[in-house]
Amino acid sequence: MTTTESLPHHITVLNGSKYEAGTPHTPAATEHYSHAIHHWDTTLQSISRARAGDPDGARSDLEILLSTQDETTGFIPNMTFLGKGRWWDPERLLVFGPKAKSSDYSQPPIIAMAMIEIKKGFEKDGKSNEADEFARKNYDAAAKAYRYFANRQAEIDNGNLITLKDPHESGRDSDHVFDDHKWRLPYDKVPKQLDPAARRINGFMDYSGDLLLGFKRRIGIKQYGVKDVMFNCIYAENLHYMAKLAEQTDHPDDAFEFSERAKLVEAEILEEMWNPQDKKFYPTKDGLHIEKDSVGDLFPLILNSTEPDQVASALQMIDSPEWYKTEWPLPSIPVHHANFDPDYKEPRIWRGPVWVNMNWYVTRGLQKQAARFMDVYPDLARECYRTAWEIAKKTKELTDKSGYREFYNPHTGEALRPKIRNFAWSTLSEIIHINEWETTTT
Repeated sequence: MTTTESLPHHITVLNGSKYEAGTPHTPAATEHYSHAIHHWDTTLQSISRARAGDPDGARSDLEILLSTQDETTGFIPNMTFLGKGRWWDPERLLVFGPKAKSSDYSQPPIIAMAMIEIKKGFEKDGKSNEADEFARKNYDAAAKAYRYFANRQAEIDNGNLITLKDPHESGRDSDHVFDDHKWRLPYDKVPKQLDPAARRINGFMDYSGDLLLGFKRRIGIKQYGVKDVMFNCIYAENLHYMAKLAEQTDHPDDAFEFSERAKLVEAEILEEMWNPQDKKFYPTKDGLHIEKDSVGDLFPLILNSTEPDQVASALQMIDSPEWYKTEWPLPSIPVHHANFDPDYKEPRIWRGPVWVNMNWYVTRGLQKQAARFMDVYPDLARECYRTAWEIAKKTKELTDKSGYREFYNPHTGEALRPKIRNFAWSTLSEIIHINEWETTTT
């Protein structure tokens, strides 16, 4: 049984952030983020806690997140404000309204996976009764959270892929795949000596464009229409986890419902988002591919039925210095793109720097595909294991070198936004270790 004294260092760090912020939940970080409960930050660091022997702490945080749910619709906001707010928050003023208690959009739904991991954490500690009690107590809230997305999508079209309500709902706020509603200076056409000024101007215009889009949504004259690869892959994977939860809590009809929906979502991702000519996955809008590349487009690696050529294409990009192979992997957009901003000069996030949660997901996906193809495509499987091990190793070295920060320079490993310390989900670097022997398994 795990005791407080034996908890890993990163759990102590998370507990310290909670104490420093003076909140009942663990904040994404004490600086800049302690004004709200954040959706996928909470689920990701709950997984980090549960895997590292702290299911009690993980349960506490996840149940606080679930308490923010709209009991009628199942909606769980990206941000639930804690009252004081930030001293200056244009998004809250213009997009949500100054009296809003939360954002009006959600985030990638990882609640089911977090619940499975917490349940496993209790079982590992020999607390099977607590594991079952936790799952049964929170099952209905989790089921409502996934039905919220299905019901919302049913009002938009007859498909199963989720249409984002806002770019921020993707979790990758300013990823350049969401630039369609913004006016920006093209870096490849700006004289080199003017590049620093252009990046500052683009940072301002990028933020202004997001605020305008959100304001139009608030007054009912504009709805966003992008279907994101990463978001829908996470959604599909978690529908499978919901099916497992349903089985484990005696909801057989629900298990069938969630399992079938997971298959439908996955099939649509592989059919509608894959471009066989480019051999890449792309987000879509109005049925057309948004032909900009992003680390989010590697997420079909976590699916159950990704084809061997699709896995091989992802590997090729991950291993190419022109794409995602940097000293400290993985950059959030490809190195070769004009929008690549490894130094965070704009400053807008998700336009080049490394994020630990992306590495964690891609590493998991590579391991999954290695296991799937070991018997039929052993060379592909070994390459998946080798690449997963390299990313996991470098990610752990990155947080050892620069701390648990929000994001990092992919060339130098330098922590960007240096004032933000102990970013909660960056503790995922502690649970992505892969045994080196797996890279040579035959």
